[in-house]
Amino acid sequence: MLRIGIELNDVVRNINKQYLKYYQKVMDNSLDIDEIDDKEDVLPMLKFENAKQRDEFIYTDYPYEIFGCADTIEKNLAVTMRIWVQRLTDIEDEDVKCSLYGLYEGGLTIQSTYFFLSKLGTRVRKVFFPVKTDEVWEECDVIIKDKAVLNYDSLTDLMSDDMFFSKLTDGKIKNINEY
Repeated sequence: MLRIGIELNDVVRNINKQYLKYYQKVMDNSLDIDEIDDKEDVLPMLKFENAKQRDEFIYTDYPYEIFGCADTIEKNLAVTMRIWVQRLTDIEDEDVKCSLYGLYEGGLTIQSTYFFLSKLGTRVRKVFFPVKTDEVWEECDVIIKDKAVLNYDSLTDLMSDDMFFSKLTDGKIKNINEY
């Protein structure tokens, strides 16, 4: 069995756009969010007094807005993902399981993530919320994350590649397990 894990943040869900939107709204309305690339990690550029203030902003004050109301990272990703997950069941001689995970999520972000997933309409049967990266590897043989070395520009590109699974099993995709 091949167990594939897809990270939610920055692969499926664009939380960076939400960070920017709500930071601008409540912390710094002079921030020009249209000039910032929301495909990159934006948290380091947002100025908080300390880690506690940042964590309260993310995990207490705006988890629904950031995690629940986010858009997908790519347009039409929900449809592409549903088709891809269905195709997983059609692969001959291979049992492929797909899961989604939200690393470092907790508290109110988890229920907000379930809301996001309900809007996505995914048919992925397993969703989990590890607190350490080791926990991801306990559940997955392959991970797809924002900084994965996959030679794909996006999740849609990966899912559109009819040869993806044969590349995995033939070892043509290298360093896939680097985290």
